[in-house]
Amino acid sequence: MGLEFTARLQVSNLGPDGDAFWVEVPDEIAVVLPAARVEATVGSTTWRTLLIRSADLGARVLPIKKAVRDAEGLDEGAVCTIHLEAR
Repeated sequence: MGLEFTARLQVSNLGPDGDAFWVEVPDEIAVVLPAARVEATVGSTTWRTLLIRSADLGARVLPIKKAVRDAEGLDEGAVCTIHLEAR
């Protein structure tokens, strides 16, 4: 079962190890995924990852790794459409 949503790319400053880029997964999407492991697609780039529970946001987030951002030309604040498949 595939689920799709649109979100703005956010960044958190992690200090000397670099920044973390992520999108917040809407509650209506997060509650129907049976597992935290997903296959995510942005544009023509697909990868396997985990949805992470953010204590600060009280929501699940999807990390967007550098290789994906580079391949799709995404930077902080970019709006992207994400397709998720449970794995």
